[in-house]
Amino acid sequence: RDSAHSSDLEDLINTRDSLQEIIVDMCLVGNDAEQSAQVIQLVVDEMKRCEAQQDLLGMECCWNALTGVAEAFCDDPLPANFAGVISCVVSSQPNDKAATTASDLLQACGPHFDGLLR
Repeated sequence: RDSAHSSDLEDLINTRDSLQEIIVDMCLVGNDAEQSAQVIQLVVDEMKRCEAQQDLLGMECCWNALTGVAEAFCDDPLPANFAGVISCVVSSQPNDKAATTASDLLQACGPHFDGLLR
């Protein structure tokens, strides 16, 4: 939203949506669990780097991509490395813009945890 690379909000939204779709496609190509875990780990590592640098926009971008992954895995368990994602979201202090993305991610992860809570 505050990208220096796009002054047009519609272009930025399309770019974010495209990033999410590409990450999801990379996770689902060939239905390979190991490949999915590697792709997710790359995004998680970037999210942690952004968290360490207090780069909220970077974390939000990662959260957006991981929301798509959580939605794509709706009928399957989330990979183990998602535990760090939830921890990052819960411990962060997002601004108004990032809070919406954080909420979307937690909502997408909700069905995966619903079964554990019953």
